[in-house]
Amino acid sequence: MTIIPFIPSLMSSDKKDKVGFYVKTNPDDEASNQVKVYVAPFENGGPEDLLQFVSEFFALMQMKRLTENGPAVFQHARLLLTGDALEKFKENLMIY
Repeated sequence: MTIIPFIPSLMSSDKKDKVGFYVKTNPDDEASNQVKVYVAPFENGGPEDLLQFVSEFFALMQMKRLTENGPAVFQHARLLLTGDALEKFKENLMIY
């Protein structure tokens, strides 16, 4: 059985400016119900803001069972980064 971390901000009823994702209530059961969780995109902020975003981001990756799927993690990062954070992300990509 997979244990998914509970992060209250992902279940928040305050959905303003957040991106919603459907996740299974039991990732090990294809027939399980889905719930929608919300993650606020990250643009800029201090260390605490960044840690909050990273915590929510990796919890989402665990819930969606994407921790071992590099391209999917990359796509979600691009989707959830905005403004300065997205520009820095793009600047630091190594494309051959």
